Amino acid sequence: MTLPQWSSKRVIESTELSVNLNAKQKYKAIFGLDFLLANKFDVLFSKTVIEWEGISISMFNKREPRNNEECNKLEKETMQENKYSYMDAKEIAYLDNQKHLNDKEKEKLEVVLREFNELFEG
Repeated sequence: MTLPQWSSKRVIESTELSVNLNAKQKYKAIFGLDFLLANKFDVLFSKTVIEWEGISISMFNKREPRNNEECNKLEKETMQENKYSYMDAKEIAYLDNQKHLNDKEKEKLEVVLREFNELFEG
């Protein structure tokens, strides 16, 4: 797994992830304390940053809404600027940028994407 917010070259070799089917979930990912400790992440609330191997990122996305009004405004802006088109699970699994996956892993990715297709329908 890579975390491009820090670096696209650093790789976390193994981790276990869970998918939350709640469409109203605010956060896209929640990392547990075990994950943060094992991978040496420093959560610095006093500086509102998270550090990993010498690189810091803000806890707050510049576009992160702070209240309902900002949330509604951001949602409208984002929906207008993003143009999405449907892609089949197989198309996604076999994209050219999936070079890090072997054929068996691509097949597994396709199965997972099909199983949770409703999460990607917008």
